[in-house]
Amino acid sequence: MHTTSLKNVGHQNRIFGMKCNPNDENMVATAGWDRSLKIYDIRANKVAASIGGPLLVGDSLDILNDYIITGSNRNRDVMQIYSISQ
Repeated sequence: MHTTSLKNVGHQNRIFGMKCNPNDENMVATAGWDRSLKIYDIRANKVAASIGGPLLVGDSLDILNDYIITGSNRNRDVMQIYSISQ
């Protein structure tokens, strides 16, 4: 049986934001310099979703209800909102 650790499927550059989901203790979201938002499922020991887009350079990642909010270091579309359930 082949298993993959979280280390092998994670970010390709520095992580600047990490947030645990207050409504689901098994979900963690991270983002950073590699322009990707990763959602980890701790129970399954893997990345549950990877979304391209946010370029975080500071603490600008939050989870509120069904949404993940990010703030990016760029000139346009600085704030982005992602639905967890969709």
